[in-house]
Amino acid sequence: MTPLVLKIGGEALTNQLALDEFLTQVKIIQKSRPVIIVHGGGPQVEDVMAATNLSTEKVDGVRATPLTHLPYVIGALAGIASQQLLAACKKNGLNAVALSLADGDSFTATVKDKNLVQLEK
Repeated sequence: MTPLVLKIGGEALTNQLALDEFLTQVKIIQKSRPVIIVHGGGPQVEDVMAATNLSTEKVDGVRATPLTHLPYVIGALAGIASQQLLAACKKNGLNAVALSLADGDSFTATVKDKNLVQLEK
């Protein structure tokens, strides 16, 4: 059976009540089909950027990340946000595994908007 992919925003990861309710619904859905949860991490990225005195730029509401900032963004998403979600899943009795987009070549992407692409040498 094809898994149901659900996305939870980074803001919801910081709201324990909302996160617990979301995961309660995931447990119900998992009884009838597999579930994959993907997450955002806007607040987590903003916290890391502020802590490192780096600024963020958004283009039409989408974060435009310079390559030099990428390690911090990856750390916030694959480290902080991912582990917040993983801990909450375990607390709520869900058997979960945290993977990043780079793990196992599980993800490919294409450029959505050339205005958001920054090439650095």
